[in-house]
Amino acid sequence: MKVKKIVVIAMAILITFLLLFITLRKETIRVGFITDLSGSNSDLGVSARNGVIFAIDSLNNSGGISGHKIDLLIKDHKGSKDLCLTLTKELVASDVDVIIGPIVSGMAASVIKGTEGSHVIVLSPTVSTDSLTGIDDNFIRSTVPSSLQGVKLSQVSSTRGDKTAVVITDKKNASYTKGVLDGFAKGNINILMEVDYEDISEVLTVMDKVVSLAPDALVLITNGVDGGRILQQFGQLSSLPHIYGCSWIKASGIHKYGGKKAEGMIIIDSYSSVIFSDSEIKFRENYMSRFNIYPDSLAIDYYEITNLYAKGVLESKSIDGEDVKKTLLSMGEIQGMIENYTLDKYGDGIKDLSLFIVKDGKYELYEK
Repeated sequence: MKVKKIVVIAMAILITFLLLFITLRKETIRVGFITDLSGSNSDLGVSARNGVIFAIDSLNNSGGISGHKIDLLIKDHKGSKDLCLTLTKELVASDVDVIIGPIVSGMAASVIKGTEGSHVIVLSPTVSTDSLTGIDDNFIRSTVPSSLQGVKLSQVSSTRGDKTAVVITDKKNASYTKGVLDGFAKGNINILMEVDYEDISEVLTVMDKVVSLAPDALVLITNGVDGGRILQQFGQLSSLPHIYGCSWIKASGIHKYGGKKAEGMIIIDSYSSVIFSDSEIKFRENYMSRFNIYPDSLAIDYYEITNLYAKGVLESKSIDGEDVKKTLLSMGEIQGMIENYTLDKYGDGIKDLSLFIVKDGKYELYEK
């Protein structure tokens, strides 16, 4: 009888602890964030991470989401697709409710695969690969397909009188760069040569041939570091033709790495105003106070996508991924700090693209 009583008490204690654990779990929302923090795109990863941290700190300091505090779990995939898949599965096993990221399109398939069969939804403001367009899955993005960037670049190149072009693309992020290339190829510009590289040395070894073709346009669908090296190498051999770039090259700092050779480069990206609104000024000041650096476009994008998720939880009154997804897709026009946008029925972003020009080491809106 005494043993039975001890067993009953032990069971009661166990149940109490289980109920307490469940209660605590319900009071906490877990956000997973995955990016490159130590690989070739680590600069982008740090900016995006800071944007997410700033959003979550702001939410927690104001009471969380409907009283639910937010825990952030950060994973560094170091530029490896295999590691990205492994870490995504770890986040799912850690019972996260959402994953923010990845930044580059090349990692998106790993993250989506890693969340298969779970309740977890994935949100990214930067993954633009066309391969994910029009698919009813757990992935939501606030940006447009990358092929539209190529279409816009081809149009502006044509209006400037360009007839021929050499296009250089980074194979390591092919799910994004191929989309931009395909979009550009739809235009009226005759592509004399495509250089699809995995290591930047592959480009530099054929630069003599690129220069000898004397293209009207040089289109760089690369990151800023590589783009800078390409411009410097080309500029040592010959005068640069009209140069164009994708949003990736802008986000990763072609205005810094290209130096004077990047002057006059026209780049396609989401709209960003040169005149800040009151809310953006306040955000920039608070961000500067927190991180001792002004936010770039990536920090703003990831701050906003984190707050979009919070809004989805608040309005759906649920942390279940499917419930949040339905709510987000039914929001209509979503107000952003810089521009408004919408999500289509598949969770793909609909927003305008703008042209920028590198001028005096800065990005300015390009007036055609």
